[in-house]
Amino acid sequence: MPGKQRGEPRPTSAGNRSASDHERRRRLLDIASGFESSVVRFPCVIYVHATTAADLALGLQECRDCAYALGWHVVGTIAWTGERCRTVEHRNLDRAISYFWERRAKALLTVHQAMLPRSGDQYRAFVSTIEAHNGFVHFRKPAAGAPSAERGDGSW
Repeated sequence: MPGKQRGEPRPTSAGNRSASDHERRRRLLDIASGFESSVVRFPCVIYVHATTAADLALGLQECRDCAYALGWHVVGTIAWTGERCRTVEHRNLDRAISYFWERRAKALLTVHQAMLPRSGDQYRAFVSTIEAHNGFVHFRKPAAGAPSAERGDGSW
């Protein structure tokens, strides 16, 4: 059948739409129905560090997919490549914390714990600062050897 090969519209899958397109469609439906949606997307900031650009792109995509799956709204992305330098790392961590100070984010989404400060004291201070501003840290992948309760795999 020649008509099926060209010109026939295909439905767009929801996975191919951007966050702004989803928001625009939701607003159009609300206006058309006369209903005001009370659903507010959960704001998060993505924090990714990698040594290579390829690893960075992969980490960013994993975090974006996770945010989309959880229904979170990404308000900011902090991504950087290269070796860990104390000043660069602190500057980027401060940028991440600023989203919580300004109350623009409620969650920090990262691939795994190794992307955050390596020192136990620095890590605890970073997480407690976020928690003090009513936020939390969500890891896309659990740390190697983490107990099942920390991994959140549903086991008690």
